[in-house]
Amino acid sequence: MDKNKKKDEKKWLWEFSKRLVVACSIFYFLGIIFVCAIMCISGDVSAIPTLIDDLHDMLKVCIFGYFAKAGVENALKIKLNTPDPTETEDENEE
Repeated sequence: MDKNKKKDEKKWLWEFSKRLVVACSIFYFLGIIFVCAIMCISGDVSAIPTLIDDLHDMLKVCIFGYFAKAGVENALKIKLNTPDPTETEDENEE
């Protein structure tokens, strides 16, 4: 039962990180649309570069964090699934 609980926890974390990336992407595109609308309505573009830079930074941090998390998880999976070379040598000798 502990294995199922751990799998459910890992699945929830994986799903959460994926949902977070999707939410950040949607927020980014909605922000860009908002910036375009405000620019068309007001004609004032003085604050637009700052807002767009902040949106870019938020998306970069979100995507980088997701890739870092995935990379660490994959590295741990590879390390845990790789057989120990000393064990294979011992089995061959017998």
